[in-house]
Amino acid sequence: ADGKPIGPTGNRQMRGMFVAEPKGMSPDLPRATILDLLTTPVDPKKLPWTQGVQSFPLLLDYKGKIRVRDSEKRSHRTVIATDRNGNILVFNTSNRFFTLFRMAEFLKGSTFDIDSALNLDGGTEAQLFIKSKDFEFYSPPSWENSIGNIIDQRKFWLPTVVGVFPRQD
Repeated sequence: ADGKPIGPTGNRQMRGMFVAEPKGMSPDLPRATILDLLTTPVDPKKLPWTQGVQSFPLLLDYKGKIRVRDSEKRSHRTVIATDRNGNILVFNTSNRFFTLFRMAEFLKGSTFDIDSALNLDGGTEAQLFIKSKDFEFYSPPSWENSIGNIIDQRKFWLPTVVGVFPRQD
């Protein structure tokens, strides 16, 4: 967050990192992207971006390879992805439909033209809250409480969140 590492470091399970907001305006760096930590090991203290979150698993790499094994474990999913045009896409399921492998297959076969996709979390923590002037959405929609009540319940507290805000430049 703002160039300062938060949380545990050196977790070998981390296979991907979503990064954003390059330091300075280097024309060579994307403003936001997903790094494959198996092919591009990084030192979080020396990143040229000011914002980043490590997670696992990387579902789909830039070569189109699915990077997870099939299993029977279905769960709510939150995934962040980049498409081949450099857009950032966030996916959130409203039920326990996808395994990690099936989510990767869905993204690979979709018309979204996914470059790479990183799983952020599954289960209760796989939440999405969107609020703008004209639109508000919570996920999973089966929750009947307001988002404030959900966050106030200790069992739903999240250690970190990813926020997306309009650029000021």
